[in-house]
Amino acid sequence: MAPLRTLHVFVSAAWSSAPRVRELHEKLWTRGDVQIESTWAEKSNGEVAPELCESTSDEDIACAWRSNRDGIIRSHVVIVLGDTPTREGHAEAEYARWLNKAILWVGKPTLSSRMFKYLTFATDDELVNFIRSRDDELRDYISRGHLTDSLRALPVLASE
Repeated sequence: MAPLRTLHVFVSAAWSSAPRVRELHEKLWTRGDVQIESTWAEKSNGEVAPELCESTSDEDIACAWRSNRDGIIRSHVVIVLGDTPTREGHAEAEYARWLNKAILWVGKPTLSSRMFKYLTFATDDELVNFIRSRDDELRDYISRGHLTDSLRALPVLASE
């Protein structure tokens, strides 16, 4: 497999958490070799999610859903901000898992995050520091489609 030059990342979180997601995008962009695929956060005003707004047309809902789906497909890594009140995050994590994407979880572990051994982080900064410091191992994780022994040995980082 050719070396991975650009890391494509999708961040899944609650619509109301869009400002936090945009902040995380900025931290990841500083690496210079990251392509952000979670464009939903750039469109969000952080208020009412489109699926909860009665004035949102079925066509707009389908367009938003396809945009998120396509972002996950293009991504190497899906980050789920599990400590936000995300309803879509669990479905997006399951879809990413079905596509054999690397999944990184921020927040307290859940049954799914423990069952499927997602790498789990207590804070956004822990996640960003991990991506910066363990770049080679993360890229190996992505290229293999499963955890390497060195990553598997990492403890669950989020405090219970």
